[in-house]
Amino acid sequence: MHTFSLHLRHESPDGPWIASCPVQADLEGFSGLTRSFASEGAMAIALEAAGVKIDRSREALDEVHNGQASSLEISQNEAQKLGILHTDSPE
Repeated sequence: MHTFSLHLRHESPDGPWIASCPVQADLEGFSGLTRSFASEGAMAIALEAAGVKIDRSREALDEVHNGQASSLEISQNEAQKLGILHTDSPE
């Protein structure tokens, strides 16, 4: 099963928290999506529900909270549960 890079960012104090999953052009059958969250808490809850435990995401969320973009590696299953990856693949 493939792994993907989860990109997290928050561009303005009043703006949404953004999660995205860019997909390399040579990886057929997958398309990355972008999802917005109203708050850091909402993003953390969604990550946990997708199977990304807080011990894996805390550092990335802290970086985003401090105004930096961040990323972490997630599985195909986690990306699909988070709603940031579409696949035409039967995997």
